[in-house]
Amino acid sequence: MSDKSWQVMQQTGKRALLMRGEEQKLVQRPGTMTLKEFVAALPHHSTQSDAELEQKFPEAFVNTTTNQGSPEALQARQQS
Repeated sequence: MSDKSWQVMQQTGKRALLMRGEEQKLVQRPGTMTLKEFVAALPHHSTQSDAELEQKFPEAFVNTTTNQGSPEALQARQQS
């Protein structure tokens, strides 16, 4: 995995958790996209470049964090 690529670590159908080194991104499914389209766009364990993500989800990024703990902790913070 190159430095410019994100690994899809978790995919719930409503949101996907992406990681690159210590950085994490949580991508929400846009309201205009079906669950099936979202899962197909970000399959679990796939690798996505910054350019691919910007093209697929130009305004969907919820959060980018560094050194913020486990994916579960990131999700808990997003839900509160």
